[in-house]
Amino acid sequence: MVLLFACTNESGEKISIHDSVIDTTSATADFNDTFKVDTGASSQTYYDCSVLNHIIPVETEQAAMRRDLGLLIHCGVDSFDFLYVVPNLFPGFVSENHVSGKKVTYGDFVNHLNEFKTTESYGQLHARVNTLDSLRTVKFEPAKLYTMKPTLGRLGFTEPEWEMFSGFARTYPAKKGFTWGDMLDAFDTYKPK
Repeated sequence: MVLLFACTNESGEKISIHDSVIDTTSATADFNDTFKVDTGASSQTYYDCSVLNHIIPVETEQAAMRRDLGLLIHCGVDSFDFLYVVPNLFPGFVSENHVSGKKVTYGDFVNHLNEFKTTESYGQLHARVNTLDSLRTVKFEPAKLYTMKPTLGRLGFTEPEWEMFSGFARTYPAKKGFTWGDMLDAFDTYKPK
């Protein structure tokens, strides 16, 4: 309130509280509620991971399954796995267990996922996805085709596939701003005659 008395308008007159648009007669200020002191301590965020104890429903209950799978992102499944591994690993896990008559939980699936993450296949998948993601930002230059062979080899190209890709890339009419990722996408949709 002290600050409002010190304010002046354009003509230099002091403005009182009563000239204010806000009715200050009923206003109260609780400065303890408004200002917080940053102590530098981080706060913990906790998620309800009770979904891990839920039995995975039969495959006909797709909506419930999708909802529950979405909750796993905070309960032991990282974003990479959620995007690239779960869509491929989950259906087989569910089918195999339901056919054998086993009732399994989402926690059982997360354990299965963690076992898969220790395999060489998982390591290769991780390396390939990271390589592909990095190529999405590198400008395509046909003159650097052979210098890119080792990088593209990390994507799993065999020698015949490499020969096919390099022939395609040399003749493809790349547009301005085309990246190596764009070239790989174009090659992926290419159907040889």
